Amino acid sequence: MKKIHFLLLLVVFLTGCSNDYDERLKISVNAWIGYTPIFYAYDKGWLESYNIEVMNLVSLAESMYLYDSGNSDALTGTQYEYKQLKKEHPELTPLMLFDRSNGGDMILSNLSIEELKQTDQSIDIYLEIDSVNSELIRDFLNYYKLSKKQIRYINNDQAVLAKMNYVAAQKPVLIVTYIPYNIALQKKGFKIISSTREPNVITVIDALFATQKVINQHQKQFKQLKKDVDRAISVLKNDPQEYYKHVKHYLQDITYQEFLSSLEQIKWLNELSAEEIKKELPSVDIPLNGLIDAKS
Repeated sequence: MKKIHFLLLLVVFLTGCSNDYDERLKISVNAWIGYTPIFYAYDKGWLESYNIEVMNLVSLAESMYLYDSGNSDALTGTQYEYKQLKKEHPELTPLMLFDRSNGGDMILSNLSIEELKQTDQSIDIYLEIDSVNSELIRDFLNYYKLSKKQIRYINNDQAVLAKMNYVAAQKPVLIVTYIPYNIALQKKGFKIISSTREPNVITVIDALFATQKVINQHQKQFKQLKKDVDRAISVLKNDPQEYYKHVKHYLQDITYQEFLSSLEQIKWLNELSAEEIKKELPSVDIPLNGLIDAKS
């Protein structure tokens, strides 16, 4: 009897000491200035204690494919990825907003818009086709009446596009990209001719998405992640150099000045309520009723 009693006590003790986060939560995150709060928290080791794995990916499309294949539980992305994935995952919902792109998504070219309008040559457009890049270029071509030009689309991820040698300098080129990949392209001589800073360009927001089932299973982890994201953004505002040290290798090792300039091209949304976001971004048609409130 004493032995049985001892074993029961041991079971109770071990159960009481077990980790609240036994089940691993896998999140796919691509390189983008607005997702760096997750990278900062991960790099600082904050996420280890509640069993979150961050998978650092090159592109939005890669993050979407990884999620769709069942290899991640949640993903970061824009409203484009959300709408595409929702076709196969109807319960997918935004649970955390990071930022609004305010110039951070852009179109670069070796010609001006007027030169593009006047050219008789075909135009090569480089982009991630299965991403918000496609919506950005569609609106750009329609707005400037370039859609009837002879166009050739070249699909690749942003890391490849940033490293390519665009030898056909005499040919019109458009590149749809975003921070930090634009920096290498601008050093090659390409100039920004359109961006999400302009009123005629689509609004792009960045968020964390998961199905309601996954949210319910990992509720404590998501709530803690939200707290750490807000904590990381607070560090960024108070000590950007310390923050930069931990995130630069996720952003193609951009310089500190490039990092500061990049921050000017987004607007943080993390502290806004759903009602405030609806007022500020009336054109964004994604549900906001499931956003995590870390304070509750």
